[in-house]
Amino acid sequence: MKNFVALWVICLLCACTNGPTGVSSEDADKIKEVIKIEAELTNKVLKGQKVDDATKVIEVDFDGTDFVYNYELDEEYLTIENLKILEDDMTKYQKEMWKSNPQLSNLKNNLNKINGKVVYKYTGSETKKTVTIAFEP
Repeated sequence: MKNFVALWVICLLCACTNGPTGVSSEDADKIKEVIKIEAELTNKVLKGQKVDDATKVIEVDFDGTDFVYNYELDEEYLTIENLKILEDDMTKYQKEMWKSNPQLSNLKNNLNKINGKVVYKYTGSETKKTVTIAFEP
């Protein structure tokens, strides 16, 4: 419950930064700090959690202007090569999820203000190969 409350507070903080696009560098720095805090709190909630049978959250990070979800892919369930085949479909799915999920709207707006991207990085559990899906929310 404590983590949920902390995440909710961050969502409210993000709502306070929703202004016009084309922000000053000072405002961009403030927005980046809010996104960094959101990544840290999200990490506290999600780190180590299984998303489904094939993926586990390794870490959530804010890297420059990108909000990065780092996943481990269980290659006994799904190989990196198969994931690469599904990459376009997964990108479409993730974009749609970001559009339709109101809990992500403030983060999405803040990323747009700083020309940031959402990045999903999958690393194979056995081969350590990666697939990266990145898009502007």
